[in-house]
Order: sequence, then C-alpha cells, then structure tokens
Amino acid sequence: MALSLNRAAKQGGIAKSTLQRALENGDLSADKNDKGHWQIDESEFGRWLGSRSTEHTETSSENQLGTHGGTQEKTTDFSALETEVKLLRERLGDKDEFIADLQRRLDDEASERRKLTALLTDQRETSGKSSQGWWKRFTGQAG
Repeated sequence: MALSLNRAAKQGGIAKSTLQRALENGDLSADKNDKGHWQIDESEFGRWLGSRSTEHTETSSENQLGTHGGTQEKTTDFSALETEVKLLRERLGDKDEFIADLQRRLDDEASERRKLTALLTDQRETSGKSSQGWWKRFTGQAG
C-alpha cells in the first residue's frame, strides 16, 4: 500500500519538508501518481524511517555515553521494531476497515435478496388468485 506525503508525515511524526528533502536527495524512494503526488511504499517508508531513527539514536548515544556497542544495538533494534509495529498496526487497521466494508456489502445484498424473494412470493400468490377471475375477486365470491 502506498502512502501520500501527508499521511507518511503524520504516521512518522515528521515534517513534510523533511520527507520532501529525503525524496529529493534520493534517501527515500517513491513514485508520483497521475496527478503528480508522491506515493511512498509503506515498506520503503519503514526502511527509511528505521534508518533515520538509527542515525538519530547512534548520534544521541555517542554524544551522551560514548560508543557502547551492546546498548547502541539494542536501542537501534528497539527503534526499528517500534517502527515496524507502528506500520503493522496501521495495516491491520486498514484491513479491519476493508472487512467491515465487505460485511456491510454482504448485509446489503442479503437485505436486497430478502426483498426480491418477498416480491416474487407476492407475485405468485397474486397470479394464483387471477385464475378465479377478476369479477369473483371483486365481488368477494369464492370459487
């Protein structure tokens, strides 16, 4: 699934200008749709966001503690996992919406089927009465 520039910025909690700069620099790859709007693949966005978090975490770790390999790796892994969990939750939400839409469609179809069945049933009863003749039905005389 592809993300628009706005949605990617909101999802990643970053400014659109940061994404635009990453696209222009080639750090983040994406395609443009027919209208010329960016369409960023979720997995590509997750990769970029994870690498960006890694760079930020590494810089912060080095500045605060010096270079400690084990702690740095755990922080990097944790950031990447957080990003992946966030993206997976978003995809699950999209799937839930899709399933709810399909359920609504099924319910609508079932309702329509019941209406049509009732209509057909009513026509059969009416066609059976027409064999008595319209005058007998009109006067209430039974066959």
